[in-house]
Amino acid sequence: MYLPNPIKQNKINIFQTLIIGSVGGLLANFTGIAGAWLVGSMLFIFLIGLFKTEFFLPKFFRNIALGFAGLTIGETITEDTIGLFIILPQTILYMIISLTLFILISFYFYKKFWNTESLTALACTWPGNLLLIFEILNKHKTEMKLVAMVQAVRIFTLFLILPTIISIYTKPSIEDNFIFSFDLIIAIILTIICIIISMKTKFLGGELIITAFLLGFLNSNGIIEFSIPKILNNFFQIILGTFIALELLKCDRKFFFHSLKPSLFSALFAGFFTITTAFLVSQMVNYPFSALALSFAPGGAEAMIILSVVFDVDPSFVGIHHTLRLLILTILFPIIAKQLSKK
Repeated sequence: MYLPNPIKQNKINIFQTLIIGSVGGLLANFTGIAGAWLVGSMLFIFLIGLFKTEFFLPKFFRNIALGFAGLTIGETITEDTIGLFIILPQTILYMIISLTLFILISFYFYKKFWNTESLTALACTWPGNLLLIFEILNKHKTEMKLVAMVQAVRIFTLFLILPTIISIYTKPSIEDNFIFSFDLIIAIILTIICIIISMKTKFLGGELIITAFLLGFLNSNGIIEFSIPKILNNFFQIILGTFIALELLKCDRKFFFHSLKPSLFSALFAGFFTITTAFLVSQMVNYPFSALALSFAPGGAEAMIILSVVFDVDPSFVGIHHTLRLLILTILFPIIAKQLSKK
């Protein structure tokens, strides 16, 4: 079987990575913890990776995961979603305000207490489109390892904290209402086309954004109607959990402990800020805390959308927020980064 480079050289490692991630997810699922497949694969890969086990997943797996997140959003946008437009203007405004506050406060702390240069501080702080951040940083002399470490620890921590907190309010859905239909095949084909277009045009995050808008439009207008099998959702939780762990494992031990303090600060602050903001907004707009917490999380759009399906907490609501967040942050980051690099 032909596999293109570098996959051909690493096909054994890919298989090993997926098997070990799956075992971690399965063991976590037996314990009944919240977000088991994502959290279990993430922890298992990370812990085993500390013993120098070689893991590898090709970059396009993450492109596929983003596309699947867009597919998930598209599935949940129906005629009933129109009712959300009563509440969406308020919650989107609060999301933008909370993102702005999060960026400003985090940026100040990185500049003030860790003496990082402005572009590095912005990259550590920026809560969206990590691939775009790294692509822009490659053009400048910045602390790439610090940015990768901070972002990975923040997402890692969010995925440990949020499922645990949300499980207090909402129990994970154990029903699988999957019904096979040819519309699902059509939706998957359209998702693949959207992924290819995004990769060819280098539209970072486009896999999620284009797929979500296209399938949401088709589904809400009754042109197609489909449901996603639970096993597929579990598989993509494993993929996402594995990618997060692999980002952390890229750091050597010396650098890991050296940058642990700013990374932990960013992670714990992100968790505290998300939970506090979601709670306050839930009181103001009378909307479920769980949906708002997943919607306001500063990062990990694809995983938050998948977790919303796991807990059955209004995936369309969560998906709309993260799609807009990614779109806004993707447009703004290059502009702000260009201004800071001139200083």
